[in-house]
Amino acid sequence: MAACTQITYRFEDLPLISCGNNQGLLAFGKADIAHYGDGEWYVRAVWLDGIEIERAAMPWLYDKVVLALEEHCADHINETVALEDEGTAARLRAYTRSAA
Repeated sequence: MAACTQITYRFEDLPLISCGNNQGLLAFGKADIAHYGDGEWYVRAVWLDGIEIERAAMPWLYDKVVLALEEHCADHINETVALEDEGTAARLRAYTRSAA
């Protein structure tokens, strides 16, 4: 299995319903995301207003949030992962230099 970067992505005003330019059912929450490189990522957990949405209990809502994240936040998620990867690389470089 390939290495992945894990982030917690916070979202506000995520539209769960879209029809043309009209959007509704705006959600606030966070998602734990595993990013595998080349823009490939997987949502591991979802929270709406502080309540965890279990995929097995409410698959329709969980899938709606994942689809909205893919449609509206993919670029920002990839940018967030890139920043996390840069920070991790910088921390590793600093640790390697101090150990020498």
